[in-house]
Amino acid sequence: MHELLAPLLYAVDFDSLDPTPSSPSDTLPDQLAELCDREWIAADAYALFEAVMSNIGVWYEWQEPPHPLSLAGGQMGLKPYVAPIVSTCREIYDQYLKTCDPALWSALQRSQIEPQIYGM
Repeated sequence: MHELLAPLLYAVDFDSLDPTPSSPSDTLPDQLAELCDREWIAADAYALFEAVMSNIGVWYEWQEPPHPLSLAGGQMGLKPYVAPIVSTCREIYDQYLKTCDPALWSALQRSQIEPQIYGM
């Protein structure tokens, strides 16, 4: 989840303002000074992070479904659990990237790095 929080924190910090003006002509409107106050970057980034996570938190949850023990041809019909973020990154890699940018897909294929490592 740090891949999501870091850019938010960077953007909020980048847009933050020092509330004390360096010269009298640099006086900010009170609402803007309060909204972009550098003192509150961590709280502002957390509020944004919480909003983002409310929609994509399920991608990071590990909730392995219960496995029904069924015998199919003398073998157990169990499949390994794959987290949603992993399956989504794999789908993007296998279906879209391979079609849209075959050179990049080939380079990533040769590197043998799993898509979820760079896909997030």
